[in-house]
Amino acid sequence: MITFRPDFIVAQHLGAYDHRQPENLLPLYEHFARATLDLYPGHLECLNNTSSINNSEFESFTCMEKVNATLAKFLSKVAVTGSHRDVLARCGIKTSKDLAKPIRLPGWDRPFQVHYDVRERRLVKSWNDCHPDARFGQYASIQFTTYRRWMFTVNYGYSHDSSSWQLNYCQRKGESLNRFGQKVKAWIDELFEPEPDYSRTRFCANYRFDDTTRAVRKIFYDEYVGLDDELVQSLLGVEGSSLREHRIKLSRSRLNTLRRWIAADVSQPLPGFET
Repeated sequence: MITFRPDFIVAQHLGAYDHRQPENLLPLYEHFARATLDLYPGHLECLNNTSSINNSEFESFTCMEKVNATLAKFLSKVAVTGSHRDVLARCGIKTSKDLAKPIRLPGWDRPFQVHYDVRERRLVKSWNDCHPDARFGQYASIQFTTYRRWMFTVNYGYSHDSSSWQLNYCQRKGESLNRFGQKVKAWIDELFEPEPDYSRTRFCANYRFDDTTRAVRKIFYDEYVGLDDELVQSLLGVEGSSLREHRIKLSRSRLNTLRRWIAADVSQPLPGFET
């Protein structure tokens, strides 16, 4: 049996830690998800920690910390009227005092890997006939479905692009969560080209991309035509001493050029600059 203390989950979300609390919170989430499907199959948002208007699906998770955050928010609503309160009551939590009562579920407390770093990992093969070059991982997530089984999803697309497609791996009927987790790891290893070890190069490249993108988008906007992305790629694509850490050298003449651009947009004189 696995024993959960709901009040520990709320406390852990607030920064406290108790070693007695199981690290794998998916069985408890499934416990509440099944009760939600029994009571409100068309209003699943009562268990979601999102503002989505999609009421027909449960939330997906990219790490165990997000599972904890969703459960903590859900449990903290025990005194608030609504569908979440009905679900909690069905599971034996009717008042705030009940949060201190343990919930015992069948199974064993075994580690489950939710987070997989697949960003910019290259797929072994193309899974999209219409977009054969969309072969780069974006993120992986797990979700409890309305079929009352877990599903793992890998989102992929072009390199550093917002377009996205999905590959899904579903838990079989009667398959334990632990066995499903083991098969997910093997499935992900088969999907992507092997890396000798954790790719420090890929991690650093993603960090540089994010850092440069944030810097560009703090200064420029392009009304969604992709010019900012082109500028990022130009900064990242130049090697050698001409760019220092993917930055452009600022001079007096270049500063004046930027000031002219700013003045044209704001239609007012700038301090220290005359048009």
